[in-house]
Amino acid sequence: KPFFPLGMYWSENTLAKSNSLERYAAADVFNCLQTYEKAMTPEILDLYWAKGLRVMASVKDIYLPLPDGTKVAFCPPELKTKADETAYVTEVVNRCKDHPALLAWYTCDEMKSIYAPQLTERYRLMKQLDPEHPVYVLAFAEATRAFINAYDVTGTDPYPVADAPLGTESRREFLPGEGVVWHAGNKAEGIRSRMFALKPLWQVPQAFKWQWDHKDRWEQRFPTRRELASMTWQQIAAGANGIFFYSYGQMLNRCVSESELMEYFDEITVPVAREVKKLIPVLLLDPGPAVTAKPERTRVRTWTDGTSTYVLVCNTHPETRTGEVVVPGDWTSCDTALGSGVTLKGGKLILDMKPIDTALVRLR
Repeated sequence: KPFFPLGMYWSENTLAKSNSLERYAAADVFNCLQTYEKAMTPEILDLYWAKGLRVMASVKDIYLPLPDGTKVAFCPPELKTKADETAYVTEVVNRCKDHPALLAWYTCDEMKSIYAPQLTERYRLMKQLDPEHPVYVLAFAEATRAFINAYDVTGTDPYPVADAPLGTESRREFLPGEGVVWHAGNKAEGIRSRMFALKPLWQVPQAFKWQWDHKDRWEQRFPTRRELASMTWQQIAAGANGIFFYSYGQMLNRCVSESELMEYFDEITVPVAREVKKLIPVLLLDPGPAVTAKPERTRVRTWTDGTSTYVLVCNTHPETRTGEVVVPGDWTSCDTALGSGVTLKGGKLILDMKPIDTALVRLR
């Protein structure tokens, strides 16, 4: 059945945190989650399913070091041989594959292209054990093509806010809260191009601050709500049909106070997710007509239900955007479903958009 995954990443210890599942479910916006739990069980899945949540379960750490000693993932220490590795994965998959909460299997987290043989072998094992659930690979763009025989769904995790080297264009002084969000759309577009747009794309927007992992980042803040919204919608405009914010686990583990957690989760991430949830019926429609003209520094995607066409327009940069978007068709009305700054005149969409703003309109 058509399904748009909308969720967040969980750490292995997230479920053990007091009230973590209740808080997540109470937001009433997420339909799934991704967890790093190495030993997923039906009992754990039961807890999520009781809250109406599906789960992308992980076997992404179950890889032994390479023969030269290179550590590929966080493999359990008790696994010593290839047979141990295979047996571990087989046991996890067999005990969980028939659970209704299972959404997909997560087999790779930012592995480099040289590990394509390991991932391809893992994919074949997963499909042998459980052909009914997709295999998801999170990859950098350079590895996407090397891994193309190792996944059913792919994606990448651009985290551009407050992550720019000194001296680059990205380091320029912008208005507060209007950072280098266009990198999120660029990366999504890049990975989709590298896999020839053949497979689904589930993207991972940045919902954390670099200070939590790297003390030496030049700026160490959480994305603003406008930045997170822009990054999320740009990735959808670039082709994403699933969103997993990174990360709920980080928030619970790193926030120093309840007020900080409320700010980042309740006041920034959840409202952005709610925007997406509201429009999932549109995002699940068939692709619409390709636009024949649009201004530079915009991303545009269309959907159709056969009578109406929905147009998502993203102003990717921190500057006002004007110009025209031309969507083939004899349009006489334009209703706004999200945002502002897009109107219909003479059969064309006329833009007058604020910096890093997003709009979705319905044409009839």
